[in-house]
Amino acid sequence: MLREESSNHELFDYLEHSIKYLDGCEERFSNFHIAFLTGLSAYLGFEPGRRDDPSKKYFDLRNGSFVILPPTHPDYCEAHITEILARFFSAPFKEMLDIPLTGKLRNEVLETLVKYFGIHLPLLKKVNSTEILREIFS
Repeated sequence: MLREESSNHELFDYLEHSIKYLDGCEERFSNFHIAFLTGLSAYLGFEPGRRDDPSKKYFDLRNGSFVILPPTHPDYCEAHITEILARFFSAPFKEMLDIPLTGKLRNEVLETLVKYFGIHLPLLKKVNSTEILREIFS
């Protein structure tokens, strides 16, 4: 999935810490995959950062930004998913694990993040593991 031309110690540390954290979890891990992906986006250079204005009700997947009006292109998410993403992109990792989500919403957020990654990592092929992640974290 990732092709780095030089070593990236910060990315390696993030991956190692995340795997160890998940390995040690006995509970509260249903949002782990979402928390992991939102954190990973920072290390890959396309984290949108915090939403600075609650009136920005749409998340523009192409530009990686929270916006007031829906973009003219189809790559954005609706207000209810934007609200959840805004919480994930601004919360510390451990707090992300406590964000209440139904299985259906969790799946919608996951699909949105996979689409976001696909836009920003053009060499990313179709991720077949989303079905597996849905099963594990539902």
